[in-house]
Amino acid sequence: ELAVLLPSTEQAAAEMLANRLCRAVAGLQIPHCGNVEGEGVVTISGGVSTASYAAENEARMPEALVLAADAALYRAKQTGRNRVATVALGERMARAG
Repeated sequence: ELAVLLPSTEQAAAEMLANRLCRAVAGLQIPHCGNVEGEGVVTISGGVSTASYAAENEARMPEALVLAADAALYRAKQTGRNRVATVALGERMARAG
């Protein structure tokens, strides 16, 4: 697993970067015969979590962001892999796409 920390980055920009990373890795066309869903090449999934100052109480500990990103990552994997799921602390619903 890999973490990318983007201070002072809004959720839309973090999600856009995560999607670019997914496309870039898939574009390398590294063979992976065990990845049927990814057309036989290495792919990645991403979990993005963000927090605003409004969610300060919920995000006092850095662990809250890591746990939220991890949950979003597993949501992305469950919905088909090679995709990104996001969650903003303070929101109840994560998006996958």
